[in-house]
Amino acid sequence: MEQVIDFLITKGLELGEKCFSAVLVLVIGLYLSQFVTKFIVKAMNRAKIELTLISFVRSVINSGLKVVVIISAIGALGFPTASLFAIFGTAGAALALGFKDNLSNFVSGIIILFTKPFMAGDYIEVNQFAGTVKEIQVMFTVLNTIDNKRIVVPNSQMTQNIIVNSTQEEHRRLELTFDVAYDADIEKVKAVIRDVILSHPKALKNPEPLIRVSGYKDSSVQVLLRAWCENDDFVDFRFDMLEQVKAAFDKEGIQIPFNQLDVTLKAN
Repeated sequence: MEQVIDFLITKGLELGEKCFSAVLVLVIGLYLSQFVTKFIVKAMNRAKIELTLISFVRSVINSGLKVVVIISAIGALGFPTASLFAIFGTAGAALALGFKDNLSNFVSGIIILFTKPFMAGDYIEVNQFAGTVKEIQVMFTVLNTIDNKRIVVPNSQMTQNIIVNSTQEEHRRLELTFDVAYDADIEKVKAVIRDVILSHPKALKNPEPLIRVSGYKDSSVQVLLRAWCENDDFVDFRFDMLEQVKAAFDKEGIQIPFNQLDVTLKAN
């Protein structure tokens, strides 16, 4: 009888120690998981990461750490944890294989949000798509086109292709060419274009505008204009230049040639 009592006491003490260890692992582990999650979230907030990504990463990290803590607590009770980790690893691999495209988009979203090749409000071109960035989500980037169509582009395409960002810089250069007749006074043409540029309130004086002959066509001389403006003024500035230079040419009698065909009839 005494042996049975000693056995029960011994086993009870062992079980009590294991339960105490499991509870200790559980409490400390959950506290540390919350601390690590908060630390990572604060770091992402300081880095000005998108709130959508912060929320998603917080959920993933918190859930993953809790699973590790629970398995560790089960191990402290004396249960074999290797098989549990193997089961979770196999399930994770199967999920990763099934959702590899989504994982690729997710990783690409993280890359975009950390490297910031573009931000919400930027006008970008990628592949055959072009528009203003409306949202940068975990899986997709949403663009609004000029005619107000919404394009949803997978983030993996954003990181695997060349991106042209037209609005990230403060200033933008306008480049136009004007065709004038061969008998036109080139210096007068350049002076007329320069006067239009200098009188425009949105044209920047520094860098100075460039106005030079850039080529010769069959029936015209090409005059190149390069001028700078604020990025937000680019569209209006471009339209103004096209309209105002044409009006100034007409006022000064400078002809813009057009293709024409001369036909000569010969009598037999």
